[in-house]
Amino acid sequence: MKLVELENICKTYQMDKIQVKAVNNVSFCIEQGEFVAISGPSGSGKSTLLNIIGLTDLPNSGKIILNGIDIYNDIDLSKTQNIPLKMDSHLTDLRRQLLGFIFQTFNLIPVLNVYENICLPLTIGKTPAKEQLTKKELAEWTDFLIETVGLTKWKKHKPSELSGGQRQRVAIARALITKCPIILADEPTANLDSENGDQILNLMQRLNRELKTTFIFSTHDAKIVNMANHVIKIKDGKIQN
Repeated sequence: MKLVELENICKTYQMDKIQVKAVNNVSFCIEQGEFVAISGPSGSGKSTLLNIIGLTDLPNSGKIILNGIDIYNDIDLSKTQNIPLKMDSHLTDLRRQLLGFIFQTFNLIPVLNVYENICLPLTIGKTPAKEQLTKKELAEWTDFLIETVGLTKWKKHKPSELSGGQRQRVAIARALITKCPIILADEPTANLDSENGDQILNLMQRLNRELKTTFIFSTHDAKIVNMANHVIKIKDGKIQN
């Protein structure tokens, strides 16, 4: 099943008097359950591409289909620079339904403990997990994820009491809590030492295999590229063969 479809995506930024083509006529498909690396050097356009898939950045042209939904079907992308207000709430709902995010800086809430940080996405809108599960089942699902990422003993700890690797485990569980089909990860091991980075990658690969969740990475980490079963190489905004 095709989960992500990009057709002729272009994104140009205006820098002073120069136009920079961050993404130049990019097309590809991602199937459900794949472990995908969008790979390229710094400035290649890979993070921009991830933001476009994550519906946080608007392309100038092209088509994006997520889980069968043609995202910008009613918008002339060539005539708008920012996400129209009429689309904003719709895109927010789609992000909650379809997408989980893992950031290299973790983005945890300092005053919340591990359990509360993981549950946070369930409190801010409709998600598949909230619609499918009872309150008791949601608590059991949260505990299952905490156990799966190896943080049962740290369930009540705040982020300041955790190591970098443990914080990233919290971020992974938080991304999975909504039961969304797509997880986007932007350089998730960049701020970790090699040992913790390897543990995090092995954990995500296991979750991909066991939960059938699709992971899409923006990375220049050779380890992630070697682990991926689908590699999309990008340079100067273009797909490389």
